[in-house]
Amino acid sequence: VRQRQGDDSDAAALRWLGVASPALRAAAVEVTCGVLERDREGRLLLLAALCGEHVLLLGPPGTAKSLLARRLSAALGGRRFEALLSKFTPPEELF
Repeated sequence: VRQRQGDDSDAAALRWLGVASPALRAAAVEVTCGVLERDREGRLLLLAALCGEHVLLLGPPGTAKSLLARRLSAALGGRRFEALLSKFTPPEELF
């Protein structure tokens, strides 16, 4: 019985996930440690980073949005920049 070509890549992906899983869980814990009721947001940030996608966190001040982003950057060894935006912020200030 011959396997489909995709089965090899699926098996490789599952092997990689098995190896990477402890590191991913540790990174998720590092991002959300000590932050109340933000486990879901922390995991979504990590998932978006792994997929190379963007996340927009909306919420009132003091709800750990920036803290989660800073911790994710530190956990993954990434670079980041911060800018406080308002409806009057011209694009020239960012670029």
